[in-house]
Amino acid sequence: MEKYDVLFIGAGQAAWNGAIPMAQKGLRVLVIEKDKFGGVCSNRGCNAKILLDRPFLLKHITDQMQGRVFENQLTVNWADLMAVKQQVIGAQDANNRNKLIRNGVTVIRGEAKFIDNQTVQVHDTDYTADKIVIAAGTRPHQLTIVGNEYLHFSDDFLDLPEMPTRLTLIGGGLVATELASISAEAGAKVTMIVRDAQLLKGFYEKYVTTVTAALQALGVEILYQTTPSKIDQTDDGLVITTNNQQLSPVDYIVDATGRTSNADQLGLENTDVICDENGWVKVNAYLQTNVPQIYATGDVTNHQQPDITPVAAFESKYLGHVFTHEIDTPIVYPIVPRVVFTIPRLAQFGVMPVGTISDGVDENGHTIKQLPSQNDWFKLIQNETASEITLVYDQAGYLIGAAAVGYAAEDEINGLLPYAQLKMDRQAMDQFVWLFPTLQYMTSRNV
Repeated sequence: MEKYDVLFIGAGQAAWNGAIPMAQKGLRVLVIEKDKFGGVCSNRGCNAKILLDRPFLLKHITDQMQGRVFENQLTVNWADLMAVKQQVIGAQDANNRNKLIRNGVTVIRGEAKFIDNQTVQVHDTDYTADKIVIAAGTRPHQLTIVGNEYLHFSDDFLDLPEMPTRLTLIGGGLVATELASISAEAGAKVTMIVRDAQLLKGFYEKYVTTVTAALQALGVEILYQTTPSKIDQTDDGLVITTNNQQLSPVDYIVDATGRTSNADQLGLENTDVICDENGWVKVNAYLQTNVPQIYATGDVTNHQQPDITPVAAFESKYLGHVFTHEIDTPIVYPIVPRVVFTIPRLAQFGVMPVGTISDGVDENGHTIKQLPSQNDWFKLIQNETASEITLVYDQAGYLIGAAAVGYAAEDEINGLLPYAQLKMDRQAMDQFVWLFPTLQYMTSRNV
């Protein structure tokens, strides 16, 4: 039996961000990956999505500038775009695997199964370690309805060789909304089936309304408080029956109703590890399961944090510090921002306004300040009239939350985040000298 100091199950952000520093500091580290090194984000998620989205953002901006700056409209060739995406993303698996090896991490491609609390088996070979980290991530959730064999998932969408003419997305969360934006910009007739009464639950409602209006302007039909019950194949396409009606035939259906923990595929029944009622691995403030030598990081856990790549990376780095005895304190999460890569983007962090107030003091006593796009010449040149930033301050005057909608909302929120995380007052903020003219300068002067 081979023995290591640390063994990771999974090779995504929740693993390699900690595995590499551990190996660099002398620990014997093994990473086992059954699919592609780098995980979902690198191969079938964030990176692929942004490669497909970015050209449509550029096209959208130039469309907004027609008659002002540009004279000829751009077109996006989906087949060419997909070829570029495949070229870039196709190299990620090997790149991520080689990065681990270069930094002294041992890697195995294969499916890991627990034999007991100390042992993992791959290809009929047993491995043990002083510490085992479950970083196995998630997979798409599949609806249990009649005809679910006709459903596709976000993984499939991101590999589409041609954009379907008629496309339906089931779901109203981040993934469904982002894919609706890409599809509609690409010219598809898009329908969204949404269980709730609005899109993007948990995001600032005022800016959700802005994103929703942008989708509808592209022709996206949004069916709220609707759930599918069955799918039938007809001569004219796939027909979805819902709780409200039978829908018109479509060519392609994406199930974007969430993701499911991969913990049930690891043989945890052979261990004493406890998962919650939804299958997420239960961890304490040290990312430790109820079995002392087994830890878990990233989306597979019940960590009560957004299931996003930066959180998984943060947790992995934390274990890197703990396992190399640099710290022995519980994990303390920073302010975690969130973003929806639609056109326009929606990004936010921290406390959001309560009620309908635009400027002034809200129901919780927080001061609200809104910055419309008319105050920013970068947005004016792009004819970006729907852009806006909302800032939230506590009673002591510290920035505790911000939301932005616009073509560069993610960059604006990233620029504001340090002010809130470091609890900087006006005097501290004034110690920065920003490059000028830049979007960051324009944002910082209004904080």
